[in-house]
Amino acid sequence: RPKVSDMNLYERLNVAADATSEAIKKSYRALARKHHPDKPDGDTDTMQEVQHAYSVLSDEDKRAHYDRTGDDNLRPEQDPVDAVLTGLFTEIVKGALEQERTFAGVATPSKRYA
Repeated sequence: RPKVSDMNLYERLNVAADATSEAIKKSYRALARKHHPDKPDGDTDTMQEVQHAYSVLSDEDKRAHYDRTGDDNLRPEQDPVDAVLTGLFTEIVKGALEQERTFAGVATPSKRYA
């Protein structure tokens, strides 16, 4: 039997990929009762995996993203232009803060020992 962490989200909940939201909820509740850490044979790691799978598969948008990409980390897709602008903004702010510290006489470790 594969480790829970090696399973896909549908396998974690013991449901088919075309399962209804009601079937997903029913399976989640059964697994939550079985693996709850307060139970004598409960398993915290398995419970966290089951909770994660349910949090993704019970949300229509997250489930659609997972079905499209297979990615359950669900990082928001970022437009490449937005990524560049965010990076530039971050560098500008860092530069401004560095100048402010230098002007105020607060040396940063990299400049103190240079």
